[in-house]
Amino acid sequence: MSFHHLMFQVILGTVISFGWVIAQAQQPGGKSVLIIDSYHLGHPWVKSYHQGITGILNEHYSIKSFQMDTKRRKAEEFDQIAQEAWSKYQETKPLAVILGDDNALRLLGPKFVKEKNVQVVFLGINNNPRVYGVLGQNHISGILERPLIKRSILLMNKLLPINRALVVFDDSVTSKVVLKEIFNNQENIKIGKTVVDIILTNDFAEWQSVTSKEKPYDAIFMGLYHTVKDSTTGKHVDANTVLEWVSKNTKKPLFAFWNFSVGTNKAMGGYVLHGEEQGKSAAVMLLEMVNKKPADYNMLPVTGETGRYMFSRSETKRWNLKPDKIGDNAIWVD
Repeated sequence: MSFHHLMFQVILGTVISFGWVIAQAQQPGGKSVLIIDSYHLGHPWVKSYHQGITGILNEHYSIKSFQMDTKRRKAEEFDQIAQEAWSKYQETKPLAVILGDDNALRLLGPKFVKEKNVQVVFLGINNNPRVYGVLGQNHISGILERPLIKRSILLMNKLLPINRALVVFDDSVTSKVVLKEIFNNQENIKIGKTVVDIILTNDFAEWQSVTSKEKPYDAIFMGLYHTVKDSTTGKHVDANTVLEWVSKNTKKPLFAFWNFSVGTNKAMGGYVLHGEEQGKSAAVMLLEMVNKKPADYNMLPVTGETGRYMFSRSETKRWNLKPDKIGDNAIWVD
């Protein structure tokens, strides 16, 4: 067990059992926590980490939220959106703030650095928080998200031989960080014995073209697909439409890196990240922070829980992958 995982278990056991008593004693009724999401509530990742947060904090605090919707709105609107989010914070006057994903931290982190009287926890961060200027602040810390791309591809090789694989992401902020951090900005790398190509595109027609080819890939791995557009109209294509089209038309087994991509008419499965665990980790960290003076709190960001095997019964049957090859530790859906 890693140090960070052990630390999380210790905090969860002590804070949830006793911390709420301290919190309620110190904080009068009506204190709130504001969640500022980079995306929108319909996004499955946002839904998932909200469940993790509210499952722990709902009993103690009023939970409010603001969605920046940066997956679907234009980049030139981001500064205005950030100002709207800041106005929501000033109007709410919360005890603490949770910033979900990179855009929220990038656009609002510098403002909260100067706002010393509120504790801030971030989650779902793919980039190095140092880039956003928030490290070294006693009132700011959070949970890092690290897509399990290399490990997932290695583990899926135990289920079926993958000599060459395609990884497809949308062309979003998160995807560009993945390309930089994991692929070193290269379009082709080798992971174990598998040659891996990565494509970043927001063009739905290109998604359709590369994922429906008969060759040269043995498997396709779905990354993020939430900023994809119809190039003829310029309109945003619903994420479920992208996922279901690829699932239906791919000629090769389809895997995923996030739990929300697994299921009937979706990806077959994989070693995936869970947003709910990110939310739980952020909530536990927040509880610890609000029960200490900011000057006494100086926890560095930690990486969230490692992934889990998750598979779809219907999709594994479609690809004739026997469940006994996966083992007993998998989460099964549908």
